[in-house]
Amino acid sequence: MLHFLSHVAAVGMVLLSAGMIFVVALRCRQRIGEGFVPGAQVRQCPISEKEMVLVVGVLLLLYGQMILLGEMLRRLNLLDSVERKVLFVVLSSTVFYALFLSLLAWLLHRNRTTWSAAFGLRASGSGNVVLTAVVSLLAVMIPLLILGWVSRFLLRWLDWPIELQQIIQLFQRISDPGLILELGFLAVAGAPVTEELFFRGLIYPVLKRRFGFVRAIGISSILFSLCHFHAPSILPLFGLSVVLTLLYEWRGNLAACMALHSLFNTLSLSLLFLLKNDVL
Repeated sequence: MLHFLSHVAAVGMVLLSAGMIFVVALRCRQRIGEGFVPGAQVRQCPISEKEMVLVVGVLLLLYGQMILLGEMLRRLNLLDSVERKVLFVVLSSTVFYALFLSLLAWLLHRNRTTWSAAFGLRASGSGNVVLTAVVSLLAVMIPLLILGWVSRFLLRWLDWPIELQQIIQLFQRISDPGLILELGFLAVAGAPVTEELFFRGLIYPVLKRRFGFVRAIGISSILFSLCHFHAPSILPLFGLSVVLTLLYEWRGNLAACMALHSLFNTLSLSLLFLLKNDVL
């Protein structure tokens, strides 16, 4: 019975995703008829290319320091349990995100602009933002799964070892409710906000000024997928990044991208939790 219901649910999700793709296509056609020009809508972040190099340099330096710290703690046997590893990931990621947001706030203040002016972040229309994110997630869910299957097929063909992402491995191994909540909050709130500010809010507009709309989407999406350091996820993450960038162009509000990114991570972790507990 459960096997039959799982097949029914899978068919239902495929049909729902196909329906949402059709709805999005109709809406795109309508918007283009009203004068919407892809690539011309998203606001230009006031941060210059030199300031962008500064941001990337500081983040790379900070990331390298955290890797060295983790390796030192590992050699000292201070990360000898999964709980300690999770705690280190949570603390180091929190520090990394906080310093990035502080640096970004300083640059915006230096350029005499606000978060809303730079990234379209605004409280008004939050209902439409969430609805757009939900529809977008339903539309891209099946295509991203297909990209994931293609990626794994190619890796198996190349005899490349397929492993789960580090955060997924940690979720599978921990049982402490507090650590699960902390790691979950990091995945569904911390990562989506900071990654969207960096890749869509900063990287993409700078690349767009220099290379144009299409190349900027491609380059920023390649960087987004590679920065997750997980070969099986490169294709689906590339696809997700393209969708997120197009959504930013569509809405001109980075909050929509954050919402979609957060919903995507929430769905992924929810499925992992259900599978871990033999619910599915």
